[in-house]
Amino acid sequence: MAKRAPGGGWTQPALMPKPINLASSDSWQCHLTGDGDFFFTSNREGPLYIYVSRRTGPRTWSEPNKVVWPSPGSKAVGIAEPTLTSDGSWLYFCVLFKNDNGAFDLDIAYT
Repeated sequence: MAKRAPGGGWTQPALMPKPINLASSDSWQCHLTGDGDFFFTSNREGPLYIYVSRRTGPRTWSEPNKVVWPSPGSKAVGIAEPTLTSDGSWLYFCVLFKNDNGAFDLDIAYT
């Protein structure tokens, strides 16, 4: 997280506070909406999934809820890179797969 500094520059980046960043997981590829919803990719449950948290104060956030994950039986190994349309009606994301050669591949999906 970084803030706009006086004069137009930016402050040094810092990790988001708990419960967004945890010592046992990584969080990245975020999208903050105008009304305070924070969508991000995390491996807090093992594979990559998309979570949402809500701003509850200047540096406080609600406990994240998982909002996008692979369906049962899917060959997807993770879901990542949340991006909302400007009106908030569509959430686009990447569905990650490993192909037969062990290389990663992805599809773009939306909900």
